[in-house]
Amino acid sequence: MAGTEYQHNSSGPGDQFIAAGPQNNNSGSGTQYNAHNINFNAPQDSDASLLADLRITDPRDDKDRIEHTKGGLFRDSYHWILENSDFQEWRNGSERRLLWVRGDPGKGKTMLLCGLINELTNEGTEPVYFFCQATDSRLNTATAVLRGLIYLLLEKRPSLIQFVREKHRQGGKRFFEDANSWIALGKILAQMLSQQDQGMEKIVLVIDALDECTTRLDDLLDMVIRLSSTPTKVVVSSRNWSNIQEAMATAERQCPICLELNEASVSAAVLAYTNYKVSQLVLQKGYNTMLRDAVQSYLTSYSNGTFLWVSIVAQRLGDRKLPRRHTLTTLKEHPQGLDALYGRMLDQVFESTDVDLHEKVLAVVLITFRPLHFEELATLVQAPLDDELLTEIIGECGSLLVLRDNTVYLVHQSAKDFFLKHSLDRIMPLGIAHQHTLLFSNSLRAMSTALRQTMQNLKPGQGHIFKRHTPGPDLLVPIRYPCVNWAQHLSQGLPPTTQEFDEVHAFLTEHYLHWLEAISFMQSMGDGMACIHELKRLILNSGESSPLANLVKDAFRFFKQFYVGIEDDPFQVYSSLTFAPTGSIIKSLYRHETPHWWSMKMVPPISSEWSNCLENIDPSDEICDAVFSSNGEALAFDVGRGEIRVRDVATGVWLHELNTGFGWHCSSVATSEESILAAASNGYVFLFGILTGEKMGEPIETRETRVSSMAFAPNGAMLATGSTEGALRLWNVETRKLQRTLRENDQRGRVKLIVFSSNGHYVAVAVDKTIIVWDSITGLHLWTFVDHDGDVLLVAFASDDYHVQSASSDGSVKMSNSASPSCLRTILVPVDEWKYVAFSRDLAKVACASCRVDCIRIWDATTGRLLGVLQPLGNADILAFSPDDTMLMSATSSNGAKLWDLTDGMDLNVTPVSQEDQFIYTMALSPDGTQLAVLSGSGLKIWDASTGQYLQELNEWKASDSGASVTFSSNGNLLAKISEGNGNVAEIWNVSKTTCLQSLADERIFMIAGLEFSPDNATLAILTKDIINLWDVGEGTCRVAYKSPDNFYALNEVRFSETGSHLLPYNWEDGNRAIRWESKTAAGPKEVEVAPLEAIHVPGYSTENHCSWVQKNGKNIIWIPPEYRTNTCVTWGPMMALGHESGRVAILRFTDFA
Repeated sequence: MAGTEYQHNSSGPGDQFIAAGPQNNNSGSGTQYNAHNINFNAPQDSDASLLADLRITDPRDDKDRIEHTKGGLFRDSYHWILENSDFQEWRNGSERRLLWVRGDPGKGKTMLLCGLINELTNEGTEPVYFFCQATDSRLNTATAVLRGLIYLLLEKRPSLIQFVREKHRQGGKRFFEDANSWIALGKILAQMLSQQDQGMEKIVLVIDALDECTTRLDDLLDMVIRLSSTPTKVVVSSRNWSNIQEAMATAERQCPICLELNEASVSAAVLAYTNYKVSQLVLQKGYNTMLRDAVQSYLTSYSNGTFLWVSIVAQRLGDRKLPRRHTLTTLKEHPQGLDALYGRMLDQVFESTDVDLHEKVLAVVLITFRPLHFEELATLVQAPLDDELLTEIIGECGSLLVLRDNTVYLVHQSAKDFFLKHSLDRIMPLGIAHQHTLLFSNSLRAMSTALRQTMQNLKPGQGHIFKRHTPGPDLLVPIRYPCVNWAQHLSQGLPPTTQEFDEVHAFLTEHYLHWLEAISFMQSMGDGMACIHELKRLILNSGESSPLANLVKDAFRFFKQFYVGIEDDPFQVYSSLTFAPTGSIIKSLYRHETPHWWSMKMVPPISSEWSNCLENIDPSDEICDAVFSSNGEALAFDVGRGEIRVRDVATGVWLHELNTGFGWHCSSVATSEESILAAASNGYVFLFGILTGEKMGEPIETRETRVSSMAFAPNGAMLATGSTEGALRLWNVETRKLQRTLRENDQRGRVKLIVFSSNGHYVAVAVDKTIIVWDSITGLHLWTFVDHDGDVLLVAFASDDYHVQSASSDGSVKMSNSASPSCLRTILVPVDEWKYVAFSRDLAKVACASCRVDCIRIWDATTGRLLGVLQPLGNADILAFSPDDTMLMSATSSNGAKLWDLTDGMDLNVTPVSQEDQFIYTMALSPDGTQLAVLSGSGLKIWDASTGQYLQELNEWKASDSGASVTFSSNGNLLAKISEGNGNVAEIWNVSKTTCLQSLADERIFMIAGLEFSPDNATLAILTKDIINLWDVGEGTCRVAYKSPDNFYALNEVRFSETGSHLLPYNWEDGNRAIRWESKTAAGPKEVEVAPLEAIHVPGYSTENHCSWVQKNGKNIIWIPPEYRTNTCVTWGPMMALGHESGRVAILRFTDFA
């Protein structure tokens, strides 16, 4: 800025603009911020980040590795297929679009496909390919195939990223790792391939080694078969497995090439390959003619038409350490056939002097879930191995192991198959389970040695960057495998004993947070969640004593509660300790690792125990309905527009999104015992597998625009739908045919709900105040129950199928006998509790969402005794017990859903208050940072900002949702407040005496945007949308009113200069401009250029615009859990107050960190 009069830097000369205190002057029912603390440039998911999260491997690198490992690609070994008539028909024709190459192990299928990829590329075709590998858990799943294909397709067609971007924005990396991400990724691939304007006719999909897909192979085969009926051409290879042959037989447009049926061509190719390898040996080893002929003759005679056999033997002969004079002797040690060859190679390993070490290395390589970096191998072997010695050991294992780019591979999947089938007792004499247990122990020992706090030396605000670009050496390399697989080895090992549980206890006690930090750096939080979930399952099944069980349960809650923040920034592992309840075991164990540079006080104080709320769920859309799957493993949310999102209850990951194909809301959803989900929309009922995400055949055509309710019979064979006209229709699920329509006389009311008895024989419906029971088999009307005085809200059959429990809007819960419509028992609950109700599966409990206050009460349905109170935020519109009654799901249409734990008891002492009373509208910190004023619907309270102690309350002050502002004077003695709901009045109070000094009434006090005392406290500036009023504090009169220029946006911030002689109102959205007035006179306004406007903002601590992060100078430093997120925020220097809609306030105090 030219001149010094309006410099913001307080160290500079002249008249600087300052605020009398850190005030929240732009208030109302919405989220409030100090203008100078908002950051409008929160980082978004970039396409580079998307590709990094999608990438599980780069298939191009895999191709290079495979070719290098097998000695290079020799064209004569595969060129025969180019002349094959079936291949030519596939390549040149349009009818047969699926090329399937099959053959026994070692016949060169993979190298043949590598050659085809090169040939197709040279022709101008664009192969998109993936190489399955059974020995690598990253490359042996159907989902991994999809991720690899999509990744390579995006590299070739970057514009197609539009089909992935929104899903990634919602779910981040977890979208690609969900248990059922297969469904969503399959849909995305299909969308991409259908974009003919993208030149997709040039794309050919290539998938090698279908038989090495060990997870969801059937799904992968189904996808291949479906693709064969599309314009896309596909190449696959596999072994001659019967299950693959049976599946592929259903592909109508396939072109199979069996290597065994092309024996002459394959044998000629193997001979050419043998000649090629011998010529290489002649150059490398200097063979004379006699030796060359002998080697060539032996390889030709014993290869049995197998490329792999020739490759392995040639590699052994080419070993630099093998003297040429020993060539023939070594050659004759290799018998004919792969199995015999593997057996002989293993014999040689066990004849060595380091047999124990060789045995350990082979055992580790055989049962680990992916190829290991040699540092990981050394870690798991737990032997004193340096790089040189380990390289020697691998070499001494003959050609069984291959070292490529510091990673150790088995020579071929067939080698693993042979060892596990024929030589397991030699390599692992105590069995596979014992070896898994050994790897578990070695993993924990290695992690305990290596892990420590902030081992990558990160600082606040740096973690999200260092996760992708780690400065210096990667200290995690030796323990990357143990970090994500230790619990799986424990699970697959021998039944855990006290020794293993003691090891787990010690690890969690000393290194749990360090492990969380490590897996966050590794971007493996999903794998980490799988570990801790598997551990929790093992402990629960073992009946292990409470100390370890309690520790694991607490560790699981910590992980789940702070997952999102830790995933984004490893540093949040330690900041999360501050937010954990005081009674958390993890918090107690790691208290010394809590960050020292910030602290938090809660008003009122933080809870001593984890809340009953297990999880806050945000589907990112309005929730119209929600149901549990029959086994309780998944939750389905109807989010409108015909979309249903399914979530894994245990891990909290989104499994898939189901779509009816209509843009209409689903009017009803239901699940069957077989985990079939029914969704009614626009006259149709669509059926999905809730766990698989797949649409199940054609929909049921109901011919009704709106189905009001639905229910499955227990066996899943029948679906009942209710209409808004009172009709009950029963459908055959298999045939999709209507079986019968049931309606009592002239009943025309809306069928609110439907329920079957456990044997499926009876079906009950609720219409208005009436319950009607029918025989579902014969269609006979059995009885009608009309004893409720209010509308029936809920009906359920007891387990004996003869008693019916119901609840109505009159506050009654009744148990009736179905044999005769008589009431056996009635309990009454206050009517204001009855907004939404749910019965537990055993009918012992009834959950009630109140229409008066924001709470859920759980009552004993038999005695009417209150069992507990849950306090969600916002009124619950939907309630549902889990099938085992251990959890309750509550949801609101606009504020997401919550999962509640009902196993640990509930608080009976919660005093529910209405959301209107507890909502915080605005806050202010005194200039010295000692006092915090909190204005809510129930009044204004003043707290000690240092200790969190309550000081005083002004009950006369009650805010409304139409706008409120509060501010301290510069000396902290005065407090000014405006609440538009209380009239156009501003009040000035003496804080210590709690007396009102001035009441300023003016019709111009509306749409309040800012409130500010002058430095001498003699003037109060009240800023509205476009007018600033200056009031004399002593006299209570308005001295002057300024109107902003027409070319300015609405004002929302005002500051006095340091001497109080000038005002600077501005709008922080209005570019680089502000307005200057002389506050002592009527002079002005004068536009002041601020370049940039942020120059007048106070640098320091703030919240980003989604309220999920505390920032320092625009960098995310502290992740804020959902239950602490603010609807109003105020800062002062090293302090920040976060006001939550629950009425709680978090006061954060900072010190500088290096």
